[in-house]
Amino acid sequence: MMDTDRALTLALALGFSLLGIGTLVSRLNPATGYEESIYHATHLLFWFGAISALVIVVCTVLYSTDAKHRFAAVSLGVTSMTTIVALPVIRGYYYTGAGDAMSYWGWAKDIQSGVTSSFDIIYPGIMLISLFIDAITGIGLRHAFLLVPVLFAIVFMVGVPVLVRSVRNTWLLVAIGFLSALLLLPVNQISRAGVFLQPYPTVAALFFLPFVLLSVVYVIDGEPKRGLVLFLVCSFSLLLVHPQQAANFLVLILAVAALGPLVTRLLSIDVRWRSVTVPAALFGVLFWGWSATRPRFESSVSGLVVSILFDNSTTGDVESASGSLEGVGGSIVELFVKLFVVDLLYVFLTAGLIGVLVLSAMRKTALGWPPLQSEFATQLSLGLVPVGFLFVAYMLLSSQYFRHLGFLMVIGTVLGSFCLFQLYDYGIERVSERTVKRIVSIGFILLILVSLPLVHMSPYIYQTNPHVTAEKMAGYETAIDVVGSSEIVTIRDHPRRFGDALHGRDSYSSPPSNQSPDGFADRNLASHYGENKLLIVTEDNRVDEIGVYNEFRFSEEDFAYVDSTRDTSNVYSSGEFDAYYLTTTSTDTV
Repeated sequence: MMDTDRALTLALALGFSLLGIGTLVSRLNPATGYEESIYHATHLLFWFGAISALVIVVCTVLYSTDAKHRFAAVSLGVTSMTTIVALPVIRGYYYTGAGDAMSYWGWAKDIQSGVTSSFDIIYPGIMLISLFIDAITGIGLRHAFLLVPVLFAIVFMVGVPVLVRSVRNTWLLVAIGFLSALLLLPVNQISRAGVFLQPYPTVAALFFLPFVLLSVVYVIDGEPKRGLVLFLVCSFSLLLVHPQQAANFLVLILAVAALGPLVTRLLSIDVRWRSVTVPAALFGVLFWGWSATRPRFESSVSGLVVSILFDNSTTGDVESASGSLEGVGGSIVELFVKLFVVDLLYVFLTAGLIGVLVLSAMRKTALGWPPLQSEFATQLSLGLVPVGFLFVAYMLLSSQYFRHLGFLMVIGTVLGSFCLFQLYDYGIERVSERTVKRIVSIGFILLILVSLPLVHMSPYIYQTNPHVTAEKMAGYETAIDVVGSSEIVTIRDHPRRFGDALHGRDSYSSPPSNQSPDGFADRNLASHYGENKLLIVTEDNRVDEIGVYNEFRFSEEDFAYVDSTRDTSNVYSSGEFDAYYLTTTSTDTV
């Protein structure tokens, strides 16, 4: 026993040491320019240390019987995944995310300067959190925003094991829940409306959801008044972070309140469904009071209605994505396997658990689970029914279905953990516990290895690195200041986003802009445009179009054309950012 304890202590010390050395080396080798892939650019010592630490974590949490070793292993696991999530911060990225993340930064500037009130924004959550971080640390809004996904990832990794422990206080279930949380299943960095690991309200809301579900446990099993207060605080916090995910939760909890009594009556199940009715109703009132009068909420609802009645464009989106993937050398099947093979496993586990609950209810046979576990699992399963239908509706009629998939995968992480725990119990009754532990350990190590390349956007999943360099930011600041009313032409960027981040979203009007046609209009921009414009080409454009997109829209020769043609004059260059004054061709007629 002493030898085992000593071995685990040494292993954990080794894990912390390797992770610390790898992190230090990464910090001492920061990004010096745009990086095509954060995985390739990060020093190999970091990946060796992080992966070694995670292997030690898996083995320790499953094999150790000592509380100190278990706590140390959980701490090492959280630290390891946190450093991986925080790689953009560790490696000195100026910012990450050139889309919505820029506009949120600009909104926070507006709140800070008093131009905009936080009450005017339907989801001010991450803006207020960033302002709070800046206020207490003085690190600046930009750094505070970079910390948002890191902090919420920690919340998720802690929240899932705390949630399952509140339902059933068994270490093995806690360990499985913790290891499942390390997979970060809600993240799916695909499509224009996915769940991105950036300063992004959707990912923040999903990572906070386990604590909202924890408040449901306190409602149904704790002191009623305190449970209700905790529920309202957590659910309203979720609403402030992102109303769309709060709406998913509202649908789930209302389904439990409405369908629960019906199911108990039909199947004669003895559980306390009525305990969630009052909290669900109160949250419904809160949700409506906060959201219903907001123009953004009204436009979102009306947009969905229009999509349902008149539009079926998502089928075209899938076909377009498939064609684009083929153009860059990939396939939709390959991408699906890379992105969703682990998710699919947890979908099957969740479906299996729901199937067991349904069979047990229909046969009126007891499962032998503690009452709270049976009740909570049944409630989540019932709530999944309307949320699942909502996901299917969005998949058919809108473009934001991956955000709803993220919500489903939070629930799948929890229910999948319950199912794995029950399978473990089932397995040790038929084979030795050592064999089952070995299978579970190897399985989680493989799942973690498959999940790690999905934490950050990279060419592995045919996505570009969302890295925004300081030179690119400075270049757009100069371009926006001098362009006046002239139009800006870009490759893929939206200058409005950079203007939001630089000057504030509500206190700035961006110059007109559009994106260049493929191949710079077959290398004939001067004839394509009817007036002089400012053409912007950045280093990430050159790297991504050639290396990631396999010259699908712009080739190396196309970029050479911009540098050599007499129709463009390079008026600004910083190594990462080039601005060209584009003069049009005039034709005399006789």
